[in-house]
Amino acid sequence: MEDFAIRNITAGHYFTEPLYLDDGFILTVPETPVGQRLLKLLSKWEYVSVKTSGTQQDFYTSDDKAKRKVAASLVNDGTKLAAADAFFNGFLSYTMNLFAKAAHNGKLPYYEIAERVREVVKELKVNRRYLLQIQQEVKPPVAGYLGSHAVRSTILSIVVGMQLKLPSHRLIELGIAAFVHEIGMVKIPSHIQESTGDLSAKDKEILFRHPVLGYELLKENNFPMGISIVAMEHHERENGTGYPRRLSSKQINLYSKIVAVVCSFEAITANRPYKDARDGFNGILDLLKNPGQAYDDSVIKALIQALSVFPIGTFVLLSNNQKAQVIDTNQLSPRYPIVQIVDVTGADGKNPVVETSPDGLYVVRSLTRDELA
Repeated sequence: MEDFAIRNITAGHYFTEPLYLDDGFILTVPETPVGQRLLKLLSKWEYVSVKTSGTQQDFYTSDDKAKRKVAASLVNDGTKLAAADAFFNGFLSYTMNLFAKAAHNGKLPYYEIAERVREVVKELKVNRRYLLQIQQEVKPPVAGYLGSHAVRSTILSIVVGMQLKLPSHRLIELGIAAFVHEIGMVKIPSHIQESTGDLSAKDKEILFRHPVLGYELLKENNFPMGISIVAMEHHERENGTGYPRRLSSKQINLYSKIVAVVCSFEAITANRPYKDARDGFNGILDLLKNPGQAYDDSVIKALIQALSVFPIGTFVLLSNNQKAQVIDTNQLSPRYPIVQIVDVTGADGKNPVVETSPDGLYVVRSLTRDELA
């Protein structure tokens, strides 16, 4: 152990090893921050230094070497993040162009779409957390939201499918179904899609036809039935309150159940002509409420396990008042994700990564964009 000058200790900071007054008197342990009251008492007692074999830091991390190794491996890689950003925006650009053509000529190239979705599955298997972080951060303009909705729904559906341990060929099928699930909207007049006020009864009737229109469009383009049916069923609900056929639980295709949950989550967390986006945490809370058991519980659980209660990419306030960004999930405890501190730089010049926990540093709440600014 070495002497550590009290004047260099900051109240609220942690030490990586116990802090001693002398060889037999422990002042703090790594899980406990140094309090202002303790510093005042040490000054009153006229101590000028204490002893420790650790270092001071303004966040708590477990001393477990394996956890520190995991945390170090999770520090955001700028190159991978940039690659994920390029991949996401390339996929978004492709989708916007494809949907614009489909609205004009009604053509949808199944095998071409399947190949693009295959690439998404491959990318998610390698860089899942980077792609999730990018899709959470990107808030496309309201105009043309249908393309953004398709891209984000595809990514999230595949992630849920991975959580449910679906094999690769089913992940591709699910991804294609999620990609085209709202394709019937290209047949709906833009003034109805982009309305910011209450729709008339006639306009609502037109809007509610989009699942049938999507199904018919996919069949015309020779999409398999297992994919086409998702366009028809993605607004059906477990309790039979959905549309257009008021199906209930056992009558609804698994892909449709997944897309229903993902579609709702994406709609909550994205900009729309009639509303601003809400953060991912509130999107998860809305799904957890599951009024009337409208959604499949196993799918909601898979989404939360895949994204955490505070989804990857969400900015949060920690229990020590620091700001952080969620960068990965804790499969065993979705309430306590892995975060990267954004307003602190370590000795290595990087923002430190912390595994939140109930007995250490934890997330208090999500942050608004104004708070981040």
